[in-house]
Amino acid sequence: MRRSCRWFSALFFSALLVPSTLAFAVEANFKDFENARTWAAAIYGGKTVPFSFSYDSQPSSEILKDWKIAVSKCSLDENRIRRVLTYSDPNTDLVIRYELTEYRDFPTLEWVVWIENHGKKDSPILDNVLSADFNLSRSEKSSEYLLHYSVGANSGPSDYAPAEKTLGPKSTEAFAPHGGRPTNGAWPYSPIKKLGYITS
Repeated sequence: MRRSCRWFSALFFSALLVPSTLAFAVEANFKDFENARTWAAAIYGGKTVPFSFSYDSQPSSEILKDWKIAVSKCSLDENRIRRVLTYSDPNTDLVIRYELTEYRDFPTLEWVVWIENHGKKDSPILDNVLSADFNLSRSEKSSEYLLHYSVGANSGPSDYAPAEKTLGPKSTEAFAPHGGRPTNGAWPYSPIKKLGYITS
């Protein structure tokens, strides 16, 4: 990464913490808001780092604990709170800025990870950047997660048709639109039944 790079969005993530079976007309309850506030507090308090990357071949889970961290919080308007965590590498002056927006009127969290080289020379290699990297768990008695998704648009009669897939142990699913268009062949909003997250 060269010093001439300005702030850029590595990736954007949004989580809607409501029952996924109500994806079209949702009325959130107290528990949904409580879950959103608890998660936001864990992130802002440093207990959870919901993103990851590799820097100079070292995983962020190992190196961030040695970086400087600054926290700030402000109210954007009557319904939104902005929380910012800024991680700074004391050796290379690389800065990772994590911006979390918490909504007061709906149990939704969204965040953007920004990266900038504040040093006077090229930084080491930064790769494997994931704006959302965290574990979700369920009890052993619960059934497997069920992923609801859309097939996206392929200019045919099945455009945006709903689909679902059971997420068994060690399963992997990847969704990526084609040709630079946002929904060509894939729709990047995926509710997970029994979990209560709609992610994008």
